[in-house]
Amino acid sequence: MDIATLEKLEADDAVRTDEGISRGDSVRARMLFLVSQNNTLVNQTQFADAKAGALMTVLLLISIKGSAPGISVIQDPIELASMVLVILSIGFCLATIMPRVMGFKAGSVPPQNERYTWLYMAMPGYSKEQHGAFARQAEFGALLNSVASSNVGASRVLSKKFAMLRWAFITGLAGCALLLVAVNF
Repeated sequence: MDIATLEKLEADDAVRTDEGISRGDSVRARMLFLVSQNNTLVNQTQFADAKAGALMTVLLLISIKGSAPGISVIQDPIELASMVLVILSIGFCLATIMPRVMGFKAGSVPPQNERYTWLYMAMPGYSKEQHGAFARQAEFGALLNSVASSNVGASRVLSKKFAMLRWAFITGLAGCALLLVAVNF
C-alpha cells in the first residue's frame, strides 16, 4: 500500500487491530515501534558518520607520511597509485558524511505524511504555526504515517551512507596495501 493510499484512509481504517487487544494498546504499540525504529536509524546514521570520520582521519595521517616539511613529488608509480586510492577513499568518506539535502520551492507545504522529518520542518515557507496546527489537529493515522514515511526516507539515506562507507574502506585498504608495497620494496 503506498503513502497516498494511506493518507486517504480514515483514521480508524489506518489504525485497525484484529489482534484481540484494545485499539488504544495497538495504537501505542505501533507508535512506540515506529519511534524506536526512528531512534535506531538516527543512531546508525551517527555511527556511519563516526566511522567515516575516523577512517578519514587515519587516511589523512597516512597521506601526510609523517613530518615531511613540504609537499614532495611522488616518483614511484606504486606509491602514486596508493595515494590516488587513499585520496579516493577520503572522497568516499566525505560523501558518506555530507548530507544529501534536496531543495524546496518557497511557499510549498509538504503533505501530512512527511511533516515528521526535520527536513520538511526546516523548509522555506513552512512556519511553526503551520506545524503547530498540524500537531494539534492531525489524526493519529496521519501521525503514524508521517513517522513511517520519515523512517523510510532515513533508511534510504542510511543505506547510501553504508554503501559509500564500504567503498571508502575498500579503496582505503587497497591504497594502504599499495603504500606498504611501495615503502618496503
